[in-house]
Amino acid sequence: MNVFTGKYDFDNGKPLDKNLWTIQQFIKSDENFEKNYNNKIFNLDNVIINSKSAREYFSYYSKENEGNGFNFGNEENEKTPYNRRTIDYCVAFDNKLKGFNNNNSQNFTGLITNCVGFNNNINYELPYNIIKWTNNWSWGSKYDDKCDKEMILKKPSNENSAKKNFYNIRDQIIKAVYANTFPDNINFDKTIKGLN
Repeated sequence: MNVFTGKYDFDNGKPLDKNLWTIQQFIKSDENFEKNYNNKIFNLDNVIINSKSAREYFSYYSKENEGNGFNFGNEENEKTPYNRRTIDYCVAFDNKLKGFNNNNSQNFTGLITNCVGFNNNINYELPYNIIKWTNNWSWGSKYDDKCDKEMILKKPSNENSAKKNFYNIRDQIIKAVYANTFPDNINFDKTIKGLN
């Protein structure tokens, strides 16, 4: 939650990002928040968001944000067998739980192509009906993937180099966002195509 509270920027010597909705709420609820921030003081004690203290609000949000990359449904609609999930050229990494997660939606069908999962707790947990599975990659997870054994997952020949390439793209996207520009033409497609 450090990004949404401004703590990440504060710790890295960046100016207060007043484009963030949460920061706008901080400034509205605490007239000293911006002044304190600019004077090298980070204090959320007087901040209110949606009638909750900032700590309550983000504590609740942290519990709700379970740490998955891509969730493909939930148990409430698991009995709807005609829903289809299609993903292509998607990347999930550094998630505390799963990169690609069926999220209890056992009856969905899936078309999953050119996807990459790495450095997640589990990269792929997709035990439902996959009708197309092509060129998907997995490495560096803490636990084994949970997929049908016919769902082949590739590993790059140089995992560290591949990881570095994905992090470079991530950093370009972050840089564009901090410059308040849309990260046009910055994507993972070429990096995925370059895996071997």
